[in-house]
Amino acid sequence: MDKHHIAKKIKQFAQLRRLSQKEIANTLEMSPQLVNSVFNARKETSSKTIVAIAELLKLPLHLLEANVPNFDVKNRAFRRSASTTQADRLYVESIEQYVLQLVSVLESFFEFPSPNLPNVNLDLARKNNSVEETIATVANDLRHHWGLGDGVINNLTLLLENNGIICISPDGDFKQIEALSFYTNDFGAKQTAFILCSGSASKTAARQRFDLAHELGHLILHQDIDWHKYHIDKQFYQTIEKEANLFASNFLMPQTSIRGSFQQGVDLSRLLAIKKQWGVSIQTLIIRSEQLGFIDANRKTSLFIQLSQHGWRKSEPLDNLVPLEKPAIIKELLQSILFDNKLITLESLEKTCGCSLEDLEAIAGLPSNFLKYPVFTPVFKLKDPLLEEGESLH
Repeated sequence: MDKHHIAKKIKQFAQLRRLSQKEIANTLEMSPQLVNSVFNARKETSSKTIVAIAELLKLPLHLLEANVPNFDVKNRAFRRSASTTQADRLYVESIEQYVLQLVSVLESFFEFPSPNLPNVNLDLARKNNSVEETIATVANDLRHHWGLGDGVINNLTLLLENNGIICISPDGDFKQIEALSFYTNDFGAKQTAFILCSGSASKTAARQRFDLAHELGHLILHQDIDWHKYHIDKQFYQTIEKEANLFASNFLMPQTSIRGSFQQGVDLSRLLAIKKQWGVSIQTLIIRSEQLGFIDANRKTSLFIQLSQHGWRKSEPLDNLVPLEKPAIIKELLQSILFDNKLITLESLEKTCGCSLEDLEAIAGLPSNFLKYPVFTPVFKLKDPLLEEGESLH
């Protein structure tokens, strides 16, 4: 076995399991130096050591020499906080690589459309202090470009998929990184746009929709920014995140139609009714009502205090009644190549992607055991439109 390849594979799976070298050494009662030598391929290591580490990482032995994804990603945007750890980032980046590997398999069978997105440069708006107005216009223009009008968006995930954005909802807990977006050119000449949004059980549908709209904002507004600066400059990062939030608010709640809801009053009972209609959180509605001038900063603070008093900051009413949106395209394409047309075997898919079927299901947000026990939809044939002579219409 090639020690350099195995080192890359083990390192990537350690990131996927959020395990540090120190944690691996402590769990397996190995010296940190020995584990480090495996991670960095510094010397030949016994098979026993490699097997022990692989088993801890739930890395199947037959995949030790399988593919190690290494795709080039551009414009990676994700929200972080003071509690976001390096392990959190590496975990999400490893998820990202296996998603790209899966899509590369699908791309060999299907032609993916280019994202139906404009490219907006906000440099002039930033200089002229007209960012808010410009972003509102961009959001409204996109709605009309996509034929949405000014009403409620019923299924944002489906809308994004229909416009060429690959959406994945991994089962893993992203913790402090709720969602991320990026482009890649690794699938040919055209750009491919991705949004990964955590599908963990703790996420609500309202939060998911805002996260998706936020990442859509990054894909449109921030193709031309200094991404190195975004990741190291806190003030610049906060500016870019604020712009994505503004886009999300305007895209999900257009001023022309949401104003009527706020004109009837802005209190918790009224906001709960608006939430039911628009599919966004009460907290998001409070901020939007301030943006549009229906409440001032003091009233916003008062409403957030009331939320806390009701215990609604982490869990709001209606949250458990609305299911998360589920991406459909990746599941449908896998169904096609694996089961409907039998273009690739499960064994080949597993080896090419470089992870187990169970990991692949979790990474792609597929139903548990979908790859082993697919659900087939019965096919119904259309009747002959020409009725036979004498056949009744009733």
